[in-house]
Amino acid sequence: MIYLQGVLYGMTLALLIGPVFFALLRVSIERGFSSGAWMALGIAVSESFVIALVAIGVAQLAETKEFQFYLGIVGGSMMLVFGLFPFFKKVKKRTESKINKKAQGYKLAIEGFLLNVLNPSVYLFWIGAVAFNSHLKDNEMVSFFGGAITTVFVTDLLKAYLANYIRGYLTEKILDKVNKIAGAALICFAFWLFYSAVNGFNIPAH
Repeated sequence: MIYLQGVLYGMTLALLIGPVFFALLRVSIERGFSSGAWMALGIAVSESFVIALVAIGVAQLAETKEFQFYLGIVGGSMMLVFGLFPFFKKVKKRTESKINKKAQGYKLAIEGFLLNVLNPSVYLFWIGAVAFNSHLKDNEMVSFFGGAITTVFVTDLLKAYLANYIRGYLTEKILDKVNKIAGAALICFAFWLFYSAVNGFNIPAH
C-alpha cells in the first residue's frame, strides 16, 4: 500500500512539464531511445540523491535563499547552454548504431543528473514529500520513495520511447525544428530559473 502511494506520487512528478522533460525529449528525438534511457537513468539517480540529502537533514539548507540563489544561477546557466546547443548544431538523422552508446551514455547520464540536481525546485518538491510522510517508519519511507523513483524512471523511459518513435517519421528538417523548439523551452526555463533565484522559487521540478 505504501509502495502504491509512492507510485502515485511519482506519477504526479512525472506529469509535470519542466526543463527535464524538454531535455529528455530533445535528446531522444535527436539521438534515439538508448540515449534518452541513459539520461533518464541520470535523472532517476539525481532524484534518489536529492531525497537522501533531504532525509539526512539538508532540508533546512535547501530552504535558505542563499542556497536557492546560487543553485538557481548555476542550474540556470547549465540549462541555458543546453538549450542554446540546438541553435548552433543542425540535427542529422542518425541510426542508433552510428552512436557510441557507451561513451554518449555516460555523458548523457551525467547531464541528466546535473540538469535535475541543480534545479532548486527539485529540492523543494522532495522536502514537501519527506515532511508529508514524516510519520512513516524507515522501511515504509524506503518503500514509498522506491515506488516514486521507480515510477519516475519508468515514465521517463516511456517518454524517451515515444519521442524516438515519433523521430522515425520525421525528416531531418522537421527534426531540426522540433529540436530547436525543445531548446527554446529550455532557454525559457533557464531565464525563469534566474528570475526565481532572485525572487523565490515556484517552478515545475520535472
